[in-house]
Amino acid sequence: MKSESTNKKIKYSEEGFTPLVWGFTMVEMMIAVFILVIGIVAILNIFPLGLQVRTGAQMAAVASWLGQEKMEEIISTPYSEISSGTIEPKHNLDSPYDSYKRETIVSCLEGVNLTEVSCDSQPTPLKKIKVTVFWKPPFKATEDKIELLNLIVKK
Repeated sequence: MKSESTNKKIKYSEEGFTPLVWGFTMVEMMIAVFILVIGIVAILNIFPLGLQVRTGAQMAAVASWLGQEKMEEIISTPYSEISSGTIEPKHNLDSPYDSYKRETIVSCLEGVNLTEVSCDSQPTPLKKIKVTVFWKPPFKATEDKIELLNLIVKK
């Protein structure tokens, strides 16, 4: 028995002779396209995440540099001229760093446990400098901060 179409092959099954057609059905094509679209969307969502991570790391590096700059400024001051308390209240920095805020606090420490004491009542040879830099990343609702601590001793 010959098939009417030359593109079809004849196959014997329990139902009898049935034509065997090569190709994809419409449902198979729709499933394949759906899976492909899901993969492409997932890959495209990775790019903004990478941009957010890069921007956040860049802002943290600048904040660290701004804190270290203030720390070096204080350390280069003679010990007797470093006053205790809030040296620099939390404030916005000047341009081009106006998206950052900085606060600097100096306190005196005493004893083995390094407890904070008043610098006025009893001069101690150990001072703690705490510089905190704040910034708000563009892709985040909350403010980030970095704290730098340094201990200096009277020479």
